[in-house]
Formats: sequence, C-alpha cells, structure tokens
Amino acid sequence: MYDYIISAILLGPSNSGKTTLINTYLKKNLSDYTTIGVDFHKIQLNHNNNFFQLKLWDTGKGLLYRNIIDSFLKKANIYIIVNNNTSYDFINQVYETIDYNNPKLILFIYNKNHNNDNFKYNESFIQQKNTNILNKFFYINLTKKNEVNLIFDYIKEYTYNLNNNKHNTINQENNFSCCSIC
Repeated sequence: MYDYIISAILLGPSNSGKTTLINTYLKKNLSDYTTIGVDFHKIQLNHNNNFFQLKLWDTGKGLLYRNIIDSFLKKANIYIIVNNNTSYDFINQVYETIDYNNPKLILFIYNKNHNNDNFKYNESFIQQKNTNILNKFFYINLTKKNEVNLIFDYIKEYTYNLNNNKHNTINQENNFSCCSIC
C-alpha cells in the first residue's frame, strides 16, 4: 500500500536522454537502447516515512507516437521534458500539442552530457506560458547518479509537501489503467 501514487511522463526529442535518466536512477546498464512507443516503469520511493509509487511512462521518438502518448498525457500529474540541444523546436512542439491544464508540475531537464554546459532555458518565457503550473529547471548530466537523484528527490519532496499542505493533491489512488500492468 502506498501513501501516494504519482503518474509522470517523460517527453523529449529522440536521443535526448529520457531512458538514460531512468536507467541511471534504477542503476541499470546504460546501453544504447532506443525506446519504441512507450515503456512503463513502476518505481517505489520513500520520503519522510511516506511511500510513493511513481508510475513513469518513457516515450520514444519524441512525439512521433502521438496517438499512443495522448492517453498517457491526460492522466500524468508530472511532465518531465528532457532536452539535449539548445534548440527550442521540441519545446515549441510540446506547447502546440500538450494540454497544460492537466499537469501540476513540469520538470525541464537539460542533459549536459551531450552538448553545451552553458545552455540555459529561457525560464522567464516558460514561466509566462505556464502561469498555473509549477515549472522546475535542472541542468544535469544524466549519466551521473547523484545528479539524477536530484530530480527524483524533488518529485518526492514536491509530492509530500503538496499533499501535506492540502492544496491540489496528487491522486492518492489513480484509477487510470491503460493496460494490465498499470
């Protein structure tokens, strides 16, 4: 039994590091694995003696599988956008295709493992577009466990604080099932 069940979806262009983020956190082999469609993970988290289940959908090929991804987007509490280049093309695609009334939190992650260590998102622009949603920005190397832990620690802290402050709670029981494993 879990105190909280959190649904999150990983979005980003192909080869941005979405699967690397999960594999680094779960201490799995960091092979050159390409996600086709959507991979599903259930991750158990603990924070302040509260047990969380993180249902995490890892999307492959950016928004190529849009018809599959739509059903996951509608139920996700948290969107995790992973980027590895300095182009805003994918973020603009996200703005055009995602209903921003749904998530409570959007994490923007720049994977420094690939390119420019000095890159910064235009955070004020993104904040203006998402005035009703909490946005958090991370600039990390997704192959370093200690840096990846920062993301999951933030998710745990955010969920714990949100529910203990009795604001818009993240579902304690998410009834959405897309398949037999969800």
